[in-house]
Amino acid sequence: MVSDLFMAAGIVLGVLAITGILGAMIEQRSARIAVFSLLIAGTMVVFASLIHPGGYRPSDVPMVFVRLIAWVM
Repeated sequence: MVSDLFMAAGIVLGVLAITGILGAMIEQRSARIAVFSLLIAGTMVVFASLIHPGGYRPSDVPMVFVRLIAWVM
């Protein structure tokens, strides 16, 4: 379950970081915080893949979110 949490948080943080990078590029300003967030998101995804037995496949990602939502409920 910890690996699912790291994977989901990394994916969500990565998506938010990419939108921050794109917004900074459009407004022609520095995207240092967004790039740092993307680095942290990538680290979280890699860490989750390493601690999950057998790793994750791209087809496993939707089930990560389903298991996480079921765990919260």
